[in-house]
Amino acid sequence: MSRRSPSVRKNDCDRTAANVIKAYQKGNKIHQAWTNCSYVKGAKHLGYITLFRPPYQEQLADMPLVDLYDEGNLWISKEEFLQIIKASPNDVVWVVRFKVEAINANTPT
Repeated sequence: MSRRSPSVRKNDCDRTAANVIKAYQKGNKIHQAWTNCSYVKGAKHLGYITLFRPPYQEQLADMPLVDLYDEGNLWISKEEFLQIIKASPNDVVWVVRFKVEAINANTPT
């Protein structure tokens, strides 16, 4: 049985996503993970991730049910996931698939 990669759906701006895609295409697949944008006051460095593929856009209505597990396995249905993140099935978000490489031990959980 193969383990699926964690994923996250983000409402990032196209410019941020374009920068990550460009870095990926140049071979830079390892990125820092933060609780928020690194320049936001109070943001905490979580560790490092390796991208399995470049970020891509997806309408939330098209999100596979198995991705509920990849998103943290905290929801029992896609409807509950959408309700918690305050999103509509029609919203289009960026999907990032990754592997955790290192966790910052100094970051409180």
